[in-house]
Amino acid sequence: MTAALEIENLTVAYGNVVAVRGVSFVVPERQVVALLGANGAGKTSLLGGVSGLIRASSGRVRVGGVDISGLPAQKVARRGLRLVPESRALFPDLTVLENLHVGAGRLHRAERDRRVERAFDLFPVLGRRSRQAAGTMSGGEQQMLSIARSLAADPRVLVLDEPSMGLAPMVVASIVETIARLRDEGLTVLVAEQNARAVLPVADRAVLMARGQVLREGPAAEVREQVEAEGYLGGATL
Repeated sequence: MTAALEIENLTVAYGNVVAVRGVSFVVPERQVVALLGANGAGKTSLLGGVSGLIRASSGRVRVGGVDISGLPAQKVARRGLRLVPESRALFPDLTVLENLHVGAGRLHRAERDRRVERAFDLFPVLGRRSRQAAGTMSGGEQQMLSIARSLAADPRVLVLDEPSMGLAPMVVASIVETIARLRDEGLTVLVAEQNARAVLPVADRAVLMARGQVLREGPAAEVREQVEAEGYLGGATL
């Protein structure tokens, strides 16, 4: 099992408040790993530390065996890890096409166009709305665009923070299907979610967090059995 992303003893703190305490797990190549936990479990803080948006207090992060610990977010992105934040962070006044061009960066036009067409293949609605300002789109369409913009950079590891937040069930199902498709086509995906029931069916492995620490980690089916037995999946979300 080759590791695409390795997180080793990562700790993230805000002053004297420790949000993530000594978290370690591996995201294997070409797999979907679900990072589960209730609101406040430390998932977003962990992803911030992994992606360079937040400077971790201690620990190591490696992408494809290369140590990226302590690098700022833009350099982490250039090393092949792209984060789709919960906020989506689109440029609202730019069109769909312009947002995708930003994601693709400085490429030859033919390669840039190829990546844009790939985005339209994954999310056909984006192709139909290519000239529409991102800020005028629905929440689901904006989430699709945020994912597509990160994919336009051709990442080695795609990291998603709460992609189902605030979206209708049909839109969530479509995004989850896309995550499975990306995995089947060779991409590695780490997805943080409260909505465990949505993402677990397509996950290969799962990590359950609470209070900034890992409670369970292993094959998704085994973690699901454990958390259901212990009451962590009493409802639609953790």
